[in-house]
Amino acid sequence: MVLFLSTTLANAQEQSAATEKKFEHRIGVQANELIRQVFNFSNSANNANTNPYVLTYSINSVRRGWGARVGIGYIYRNLSDDDGVVNNTSDLHNMNFRLGVEKAFQLNKRWSVGAGLDALYNSDYNKTKAVTRGFDTTITLTKTNVSSIGGGAMGWIRFAVTRNIEVGTETSFYYTQGDKKQDISITTREFSGTGFPGNWTTSVSKTDDKQSVAQFRMPVAIYLLVKF
Repeated sequence: MVLFLSTTLANAQEQSAATEKKFEHRIGVQANELIRQVFNFSNSANNANTNPYVLTYSINSVRRGWGARVGIGYIYRNLSDDDGVVNNTSDLHNMNFRLGVEKAFQLNKRWSVGAGLDALYNSDYNKTKAVTRGFDTTITLTKTNVSSIGGGAMGWIRFAVTRNIEVGTETSFYYTQGDKKQDISITTREFSGTGFPGNWTTSVSKTDDKQSVAQFRMPVAIYLLVKF
């Protein structure tokens, strides 16, 4: 009987160890806009969020805390304005991506912190067309393409609301460098004075500049995370 109980207990312990979770996964989304809507906060400069990574994912070892993380953010805007004299239209595409490693530390049942290093890639494309009406019609087309790579250090703090729901924020210091290319074409149709449209003339200018940015981001982005 004792031998049977010992064998059963050993098998139960082996099964428990085999099924013990080795990794924790977290999917996070920025909740700043939701919080502003719920609590009716004003869109003042003090509430401005400069963290571009809207969606995040991380996987960490339960035992050691080491893990990997990914963050991505994409924004598309189409803007149009016409005051009767100038018609402006703009297409803006902004994409930010990061990939890094981190170390998580469990302070107690509710609070945890972490720190790590990230590699970054950013892309920003802007196409703007301005048509100025008058005796001399002018069409200005501007295309701006900025791409950069870099990296830096980050840190975060989180609070466990429930077993599987957490809220947290993060801070980072990133350095990026890259290229800024801009093409500007100006097309003008001169007024002939004879009652007939004049000829179109176009001038084009191109620039290709290098740029670098070092940025410290304050912990103003609030993330809502699901752990599984």
